[in-house]
Amino acid sequence: MIDLGRARARLRPVESSRQRAVFRETLDLAERMCDELAKRRINRAGLARYHGITRARVTQMLALLELPTEVLAWVRGPDAATSGASERKLRPLIRLGRRDQLAAMRDLCPAFEAWRGARARSG
Repeated sequence: MIDLGRARARLRPVESSRQRAVFRETLDLAERMCDELAKRRINRAGLARYHGITRARVTQMLALLELPTEVLAWVRGPDAATSGASERKLRPLIRLGRRDQLAAMRDLCPAFEAWRGARARSG
């Protein structure tokens, strides 16, 4: 008899440190693209051609920068490495207002609120 629970667990992708590093690289590239938009008088289609990605991907990446600076700082930090935060999980937060983004972030990654509190106390 096949244990479906175990079989599904084996099929679930395990987030590796490499995947988290790729997410940080995505944020870095999004910031560079934002600078390029401002400095080079280039549009998103031009950025897509230059970087070899689709216009939709350019839009997705630039939209990540609309997240609160606290969320972006946390994602880049070491605490996010163990939380399971990923671009795919954070993308739905973009459509929310700032207050709702922070509330959703608390639900998604409980360690975020502890990090945020420690940061507020130290700074």
